[in-house]
Amino acid sequence: MTTRMQAIALRNAYPDCRINVTDKKLVWESNLQPTPLSKKYAVKIVYRLHNDGEWKLKTFIKHPYHLQRAAGKMSLPHVYDNNRQEICLYDPQENEWNPSMYISSTIVPWTAEWLYYYEDWVVTGFWYGGGHHPQRRIKSNLQNNQRLCDIMTPTETNPPIWGIQNSTGLSVGFDIPDITNNF
Repeated sequence: MTTRMQAIALRNAYPDCRINVTDKKLVWESNLQPTPLSKKYAVKIVYRLHNDGEWKLKTFIKHPYHLQRAAGKMSLPHVYDNNRQEICLYDPQENEWNPSMYISSTIVPWTAEWLYYYEDWVVTGFWYGGGHHPQRRIKSNLQNNQRLCDIMTPTETNPPIWGIQNSTGLSVGFDIPDITNNF
């Protein structure tokens, strides 16, 4: 699906978002609030065509700049990169998401769901969002330039959280350092 088609669907679903789009790259930014009692999180999604001809998608939590950790935990669960807060929403090797799918009806709701389980993890120290933990395979896969993450997909016992509440965008009076630009 083209970046412009994705942008139209994102703008229709989330009118308060910010979108920057070219033929080869789409950057979507907005605030998500997984439940009415939750904080608002500034989220950035980057969808771009790489030199190898593959469309790649990355999702970042921009604010808060340093996501809180659960007591005794040094790193965030289900992320590709703790420092950049690049979160993992699906297993790319299982083809759970592909460029023919709308970001607005998959990645954005999955991000809200990740945030819901993240908030629970901060309180309990346990990740209830499902998934698998491929830590033993990471070194060999990284040598092959492959990326692994934990699966974050809805199931009957893990229903999706669809209660996303949009805000008025990212201009809310604080400076967010952009640690995601080198993607």
